[in-house]
Amino acid sequence: MTSAMSPGPSATDRFLDRRGAGWLRAGGIFGAVGAAVAFAVPALLWGLARWGATPAIPFGTAWTQIAGILAAAGAVLILVSFVCYRWSFSLFRRVAPRYWLPSALCLVGSSGLLLALVATVLATGAAASVAGCVQGSWTNAYSCLQRASPLGAYAGLLGLWLGWIGGIGLVIGLGMRSGDRGSPLIGIATILYAILVVLLVIPLLGLGIAVPRASNFLLLAPAFATVAPILVAAARIPSGPGRTPPPSLGKA
Repeated sequence: MTSAMSPGPSATDRFLDRRGAGWLRAGGIFGAVGAAVAFAVPALLWGLARWGATPAIPFGTAWTQIAGILAAAGAVLILVSFVCYRWSFSLFRRVAPRYWLPSALCLVGSSGLLLALVATVLATGAAASVAGCVQGSWTNAYSCLQRASPLGAYAGLLGLWLGWIGGIGLVIGLGMRSGDRGSPLIGIATILYAILVVLLVIPLLGLGIAVPRASNFLLLAPAFATVAPILVAAARIPSGPGRTPPPSLGKA
């Protein structure tokens, strides 16, 4: 009886929830495009160049420069995606304070991705040295980058670890959102992002210590990194007040 008499969400809460869902969808769109540009396209080009299917892009310095440019462009889009996710969780936090954790972790992840972007630019400048060192085996790329640009290598490693922490926050936040709204698409995206976080930690460990065949796990990462944000973007935005905030929100 008491629960039946309890008031529903206020107009302010519904407005914040809808705005947060809009930023969540924007994060999914930027994340999907960024993952495709940063991971899927370079992986395809690497496979074609490695097997000589693209004579116009020989495996070497030219491919390394193209991959670096694509990785930088994708990193920018993924960074924007993390910012959108963080704004989304920040809006949800004003309705449910427990969203403070994913909001804070996504902020850490955004800082890491920005650092990784700087490292990518430095690596692109050392493309010739890296390409000559790699010699067709991209698993040696990090050690080669350490020789060519130590600052870029260590900045990239730190940025990737911070970005991984942000990925944990994303999984937590999406899991909360899926539980709050009962969205199957966001639920599936949460699972895919969780698998991606687990997959990425193994190659990251392989950058610092020897993990047998660690690079093979990266073959699955582009698919999860692309499909998961597509599902987030496809999730339904809840109905609620329009673009104009309620008067109560303006007074706050």
